[in-house]
Amino acid sequence: MYWDFDCRIGQDANSAKTVKFEELAKALDKAKESGWMECYVEILSKTVDKPVKTIHSNL
Repeated sequence: MYWDFDCRIGQDANSAKTVKFEELAKALDKAKESGWMECYVEILSKTVDKPVKTIHSNL
């Protein structure tokens, strides 16, 4: 199991768009560059099952 995140960003909750967690910092930089005085950021955590790794033996 590992943690993953559902993220949204916008000038307010109604205009917020989905972004990947890895892209959130860039989206915040873009908001600053666009002159936003405030922004809405939503980060929801979720657990994700890791796929089981199969170990192959050459015996």
